Amino acid sequence: MISNKKNTLAFSIALVMLIVFMMGGCKGSGTKDSSNDKPASPIAQASFGTQTAFYLSEDKTLWAVGLNGDGQLGIGSSETKSAPVKVTDGVKSVSAGGKHALILKEDGSVWAFGLNNVGQLGDGTTDSQNAPVKVLEDAAFISAGYSYSAVVKNDGTLWVWGYNISRQFGLEEKTILQPTKIADNCKLAAAGEHLLLALKNDGTLCSFTNGEKALANDVASVYAGREHFAYVTTSNELYAFGHNAFGQLGDGTKETKDAPVLIDSGIAAVSAGNSHMVFLKSDGTAWAVGKNDMGQLGDGTTEDKDKAIQIADGVKSIFAGYSNTFLIKTDGSAWGSGTNADNQFPGQSGTEVLSLVKIENIK
Repeated sequence: MISNKKNTLAFSIALVMLIVFMMGGCKGSGTKDSSNDKPASPIAQASFGTQTAFYLSEDKTLWAVGLNGDGQLGIGSSETKSAPVKVTDGVKSVSAGGKHALILKEDGSVWAFGLNNVGQLGDGTTDSQNAPVKVLEDAAFISAGYSYSAVVKNDGTLWVWGYNISRQFGLEEKTILQPTKIADNCKLAAAGEHLLLALKNDGTLCSFTNGEKALANDVASVYAGREHFAYVTTSNELYAFGHNAFGQLGDGTKETKDAPVLIDSGIAAVSAGNSHMVFLKSDGTAWAVGKNDMGQLGDGTTEDKDKAIQIADGVKSIFAGYSNTFLIKTDGSAWGSGTNADNQFPGQSGTEVLSLVKIENIK
């Protein structure tokens, strides 16, 4: 009898151990709940609206997080998200405006979603959309302004729609509900709130407010903040102009500049936020300047800077959002700083991230 009890006890223990082992094996190698899956590849791009963040992974999947009352996340609902959710696949680039966004797909189609009170989606209505709607084809470049949109097509034509409050399109109508062609021979566009710039194929930088006007020559790239602008010449010099109340031009003053001023040389890329600017030098160092109330400069303080400070090295890509800075280093790691009030940086606590922190994952 005692022997039978011992055998029964031993069998029971062995059975429990087998079940535990099998459960452990399933946990390590079986199918997991897809809602907790991490993105299949690292982050390749980022774009930030006023209270949203978009992350594009290297496998062309777009993720979104943040405020969503106007459908500006593009996820098919108006539910605010505190963790990134998938928007769509096959995305080449994303550009976030104030409360709307544009995506350019690999097939050249342009899709828009979010607030549409002044036609910024370009679908012919003023109805906001919480899921992407197709508005244009054969596109090469997208730029979402605060309340309008600009797209350069593969044939070099520039198309615009949305709020034309400052006649930045060179058109008389205040609100443009559908894509409208305004220029030829373009390769890039930069949409500020009240000023639209376009880079022509011959390196001429133009505006359109009082008819097409050339602003500079030998330009290689152009960038827009909300009301400040920057461009890089073919000799890698950085020029900036526009509003400068927070020192965002980086010229050592806080005086608005109507004409471009030389800021630095040896520049590889620039990205402009609402009132700050980040630029990448050819040696891989990243520099930031301007407004810093949310820690968007990433230097551990909230003090504005009117001269650029180095914030990182070993950097390959930079993205300045409304009040955020995001970097991708040559080792593939992603780093960010600035406002986190709407969970723009997944996994980070607090409403502000004052120093650049490593973003381990967007899930």
